[in-house]
Amino acid sequence: MLTKADILEYQGIYFKVFGQEISYEEALEQSSRLFNFFKIICKPEADQVNSQTENYEKE
Repeated sequence: MLTKADILEYQGIYFKVFGQEISYEEALEQSSRLFNFFKIICKPEADQVNSQTENYEKE
């Protein structure tokens, strides 16, 4: 979950990059979507986890 400080930081970054201010609600929506996107793409696949576990057990 994102904190209020995270949302405010996102607003500042958005302003620096795009030159437009966005509301707190819009920043919350966008940053939450971005956070969830990164959680999905950074999550290891089950096959990778199983393979790493098997390699660890062999050692």
